[in-house]
Amino acid sequence: MSPGLAYGKTKEEAFQAKENLWQRDIGNERANCTHKKCCDPMSCRLKSKAVCGSGECCGQDCKVKPVNVLCRKSKNECDFEEYCNGNDAYCVPDTFARNGQYCDSGQAFCYSGLCMTSNNQCMNLLGKYVRGASFACYEEFNSRNDRFGNCIRKFCSFENSLCGKLVCTWPFKRLLMKDNMSAAYGQIRDDLCISLYKGGRPLKTTLSTYSDMSERDETFVKDGTICGPDMFCLETQCKETRFLVDFQQCNTSRDCNDHGVCNNFNHCHCDKGYNPPYCESVKGQFGSIDDGHKYYIDEGKSAKQQNRGIHPKQQLQLILYITLPLIMIISAVFIKQSKLSRLCGRERSEGTRSSADPPITPNPERILNVFAVKKH
Repeated sequence: MSPGLAYGKTKEEAFQAKENLWQRDIGNERANCTHKKCCDPMSCRLKSKAVCGSGECCGQDCKVKPVNVLCRKSKNECDFEEYCNGNDAYCVPDTFARNGQYCDSGQAFCYSGLCMTSNNQCMNLLGKYVRGASFACYEEFNSRNDRFGNCIRKFCSFENSLCGKLVCTWPFKRLLMKDNMSAAYGQIRDDLCISLYKGGRPLKTTLSTYSDMSERDETFVKDGTICGPDMFCLETQCKETRFLVDFQQCNTSRDCNDHGVCNNFNHCHCDKGYNPPYCESVKGQFGSIDDGHKYYIDEGKSAKQQNRGIHPKQQLQLILYITLPLIMIISAVFIKQSKLSRLCGRERSEGTRSSADPPITPNPERILNVFAVKKH
């Protein structure tokens, strides 16, 4: 079949889409007629020839922008670009790498669309020359159970040391001067480490001055930060990703042909040169079925139908699962029949041999001798 394109609607669908856009412009707070020439700001109704009145994919000509126009840029390596789909005035929902996907050359995990590294957290908090501290620094501070080192209500256990308060290296010879922040310093081996406490909050009766997870702020390690092999922090606990992410819903090797990663909708986001949904080699293609851009599908099939189809690798696995047991059963039956045939053949040959033997005739002389002995 010749390839078709996954965009475009019938007249009825286009009319319904326009009605939906109009209703959204009335009721949606973020719409509020941002394009003044497209709608009446008093009644918040579209003008007669306007298709849309607001939205990232609504042009100044009051028409929906064509497909493949970028409407949301990528923020980092864990976040993906989104495009206008040619039908909706608003950009498609944000797409990003699924939680637990490696980033930063395998040194960190993606979490909620961000590459969660302690280096980035320290730089955002203290400046570009600061980095995440060593494990020794984290253990030293987070075992203290005070406001500069804790896992909320108590000290961090050894295995959770990397998931409590954020500890950074401090490469300067001056003290930190930061509004509403107090700092504690520690010389741990070759590093001068620093941990912060944010003031202006009501103190609790606990030694750490914190009582529940809702009190965490930027001075704590963020959820999703790596804390071990295939492990990341979640609410001050270091946990294995296999218990937190369902890797069976989307598997990069099985479903993405090893040429893409799974996104937050558990669909493949394919590398450049590979076509969604299964990341098969197609020149010029990329991305996912969720990012709004135009991609190739088989003519007569919608993207949803393709997405519900069975991947070729899964088809092969299904065939093997069905055929192998059948082959084993047939082989067992054949072997059993062969054994029975050989057994029946042996019995027939023995019966033939027995019938072919000459009959035993009595020896008259021997009978007479035996009779004579008995008589005496």
